Amino acid sequence: MQEYTIKRVSTSDKKADGTPLISRANKPFLKVGIQVAEYGETWINGLWFDGPCPWKEGDKVDIEVEPNGDFLNFKVLSQTDKLWSAYNDLLKRV
Repeated sequence: MQEYTIKRVSTSDKKADGTPLISRANKPFLKVGIQVAEYGETWINGLWFDGPCPWKEGDKVDIEVEPNGDFLNFKVLSQTDKLWSAYNDLLKRV
């Protein structure tokens, strides 16, 4: 888990063919692409399931960046993920 500073944000609620993005649970979601200062011009992509994406240029976000072949994906950490990460960091210090 790391905090990143957003330089650019791009969102889409449609597939390449123009049809809406709908989850297996039949709920709409967004594709989100961000550029962060720490990765230069590289786009990092992910999915947003909780309504409109509130991120904007200059925001600092806690995400996990994961390589996926030639691409980078992000994962928004849940409160549980953040607690486990903090717990593991503490264990490393002991």
